[in-house]
Parts: sequence; C-alpha cells; structure tokens
Amino acid sequence: MSAVQEIAGPSDRSTEALEIRGGYASAWLSDAQESEWDAFVSQHPLGSLYHTTEWKAVIEQGFPHISGRFLVVREAQSGRICAGLPIYRVSSWLLGSRLASVPFATVCDPLVTLPEQWSVLVPELQAERRRTRSNTLVIRAALNEGPATDLFTRQSYFRHHALALDSDFDTLSRSFDKSSVRQKAEKARRAGILIEERSDGGGMRISDSLLAMTRRRLCLPPMPTRFFAAMQRNLRPEHLKIFLAYENQKPVACHVILIFRDTWISEYSANADGAMSGVNQLLYLETIRQACAAGARKFSFGRTSETNQGLLAYKRRWGTVEEPLTNYTLREPSGKGEPSKGGTSSREASRMYVLCTRAIAKAPAPVCRMIGDFCYRHLG
Repeated sequence: MSAVQEIAGPSDRSTEALEIRGGYASAWLSDAQESEWDAFVSQHPLGSLYHTTEWKAVIEQGFPHISGRFLVVREAQSGRICAGLPIYRVSSWLLGSRLASVPFATVCDPLVTLPEQWSVLVPELQAERRRTRSNTLVIRAALNEGPATDLFTRQSYFRHHALALDSDFDTLSRSFDKSSVRQKAEKARRAGILIEERSDGGGMRISDSLLAMTRRRLCLPPMPTRFFAAMQRNLRPEHLKIFLAYENQKPVACHVILIFRDTWISEYSANADGAMSGVNQLLYLETIRQACAAGARKFSFGRTSETNQGLLAYKRRWGTVEEPLTNYTLREPSGKGEPSKGGTSSREASRMYVLCTRAIAKAPAPVCRMIGDFCYRHLG
C-alpha cells in the first residue's frame, strides 16, 4: 500500500486521494491536516501569508459567503505534500457561485512547480467546479506561470509593484524620486507629521475609518468592518503591523502591513479628507525604513489596475519592479469562461458596480457603509 493510500484510505472521507498519475495524487485536506499545509507553505519559495490557514480564517470570518479549502498534490510513495493551492468558493444569490484562488489577495501564486503536478490538479479543479455548480474558476498568479494548458484562458487586469530591499535604507531612499517622494515627505516631516506604529484593536479601528473615508472619496464601496476585525483577531503579531500618521495629534493616514518571512506587503493604505500633501509619502518612507530595520528583503506596493495610469506612475517613482498579475480562468466544456475583451475586469464592468459608485458619490458615510456591506456580500 502506498503512503497516499494510507493517508486517505476508504475509511477516511475527510480527505480523499484521487487518481494517481506519474507518481502524484491530489487530495483535499481536512481541518485536522491544515497544520501540515502551513508547514509546506512556510518552506515553499512562493509561500505567502495569503496561502495560510490564518488568512483563511480572516476571509471566512470577514466574508461569511466565502469558504476555503486546500487542494494538494502528494507524492504517491512518501505521502509528502509537494504542491497545492487554496481554493475558495464565493456564494452569491446575485452573481452566482464561483471559485477563486485567492479572493482579496494581491499576489498568491499556486505552489506548483511541475507540469505533472498540474496534470493531477486540473481534473479535480474541473470536478470541483461541477460539484459546486460554479460559474467560473479563477487562479491568480504573478511569478508562477500557472497551469500551462489550453483548458485555461489568461488575462491581466492589474500590475504589481515590488521594491527590493537589498541595500541599507539611506542608500535605498536616494533612489526614490526626489520631487514627488523625498521632498514631499520632508515637507510633511517639517510640518510636524508624526508616525506611530500600532498593533492593537484601536489602531485597526482608526485604520478602518480612514480606509472607509478614502474609498468614499474615490466613489468605491468601503470594505466591511468585520474584515479588519477578523484580521486583528486571527493574524499573529509578527504578521501584522499598523502605521498611523498624526497631524496635531489627529490621525490623518494609515498603513496596514501584512508580513510573511522577509516580505512586507502594503495592502491597505488611506488618508483623511484634506490631509496635507506629503503625508502618504512620509508614511511609506517610514514604513520602508522599519522594513529595512527588521531585515525584510522585499516591500510590496500592492496591486494597481492597468487603467489607473496616475497610480502606476506614482509607484514607479519608488524604484519598484513592475510585473503583471495574471488571471487563469478555467474554460467550460462549452467554451464559455472567456475573459471580457474591454480591458477591465468583469467586476468593474458590472452594472452593480457602476450603480454603487454613483450612489456612493452622493451618499452620507453611514449609507456608504451599508452599500459596502451589500457589495462585499457578493464579491470575492
């Protein structure tokens, strides 16, 4: 009997080994086996916080309509996990069911190395879409080339920017654009802007308020408060930092940083209405300084829509490396599942999205919160 059969035999239905191909077998992990997954993620070169069970708890508590599982590839003889990816089901009465890896994550490459590993994963992904009656199944990747098969279409809607922290901070900071970064940050510093690091629930509540304010200003639905509460509740202190900027003792900007190994991710940042010019630059500058001091090797500026030319240009001024974020969408047997051709994501093109942005532009803050809760009840 192989190690895979011993791990997932006929009496164990919580995780079921599937057809063995080329010395590999795919399986869905049970809750009891998730610590094994985290150990695999921590050793994989592309492993990130978004792959972990910690982030799964954040997503499931922050968005009750989303549930996640881990699909893995085991070596048939040893039973060792050698590849895998998280798969989340997004259930919506308005938009239908769909599968994604991973919702609300900037970069979460599949932890798959070989084509032979994809050959055992893809049939199970197809079966899972049929079983859940999902409209689509999307895998989001950056560094990993994704499933090299014509069963998937590929489309890029976003760009990712990362800064290599391969020199001391003083040397690194001299590479930042002088006029749009360093001079503005220095102006904010001279004006008395102070930066504080927080890790408590109060800091997260301040950040949530500033983020809602910023998204309202941009006519975007604010993310639910329970998502940030779940982040505070489930992420270990070494995986989460909050930086706040104060002007006259009043918080005017925030930076929520996710950390995994030697990578810091700037996933959520915001500033108050009317905040002085240069606050964001100073906040980023000080956060990068702290990342360097902590021994980080990479700082991610998050993702940016390819249509947002202003923000793309701003992130390039920090000396970042730019890379596309690719969506791999599993084709349906009928040939459906093709990406839209207009250069924007289906979410941005949806009627619900357009109507919500128009409503937010005119709505008071409490109503914006209600709109956000409604939208995020269906997104993912």
